Amino acid sequence: EIAEVTGVQTCALPILSGLAFASASPLGQFVNLRTCNCLTNTGDTNPNANNLGNLPCEAQMSDAQAFWVDSDATVNNGDQTLAFPYNDDHPHFGPGTSPWATLQPTDSVIVPLKIDAAPETADYLHIWGVITDYLQPDRRIREGDDDSGHYYPAVAFDDDDEAQRFVFVCETCVHNVLPCQPQTTLV
Repeated sequence: EIAEVTGVQTCALPILSGLAFASASPLGQFVNLRTCNCLTNTGDTNPNANNLGNLPCEAQMSDAQAFWVDSDATVNNGDQTLAFPYNDDHPHFGPGTSPWATLQPTDSVIVPLKIDAAPETADYLHIWGVITDYLQPDRRIREGDDDSGHYYPAVAFDDDDEAQRFVFVCETCVHNVLPCQPQTTLV
């Protein structure tokens, strides 16, 4: 059963103008529009590990694919927050390097990832974070598959790159049917 999250850390990162989240979203799946894969918690609890994968979407959503968006637009899975790693092993990312998205305990997140549109009503959205070191601009995540197993690297914004586009699928959302499986309705 999915853990209830309380006391979620707020963040000083700016929210794009026009976003107003009154409360947390319902549980749903983030589906990549290029591949139709879903963000998936692979279960590794080591914050330095690659614990976020891209797997086929499940018709019966499990805890591993059950994400929710907090009132400040932060993306969460259970009691973990989607984030760029920022800890003693990865204190910053210099010029020419790029972090990747992971799930981290909510109370230890420094660089949380957020969405740029209301999850229940957006045609599609991007998941982004601000990397302040070296004055890098905000970065979007995209579905990738590199040799090191980082399935969601941070990249510069490119709205034409479908790998950077996601839809949020939930019972009460505009998208309540999984893409690429039109006969499957989220239950």
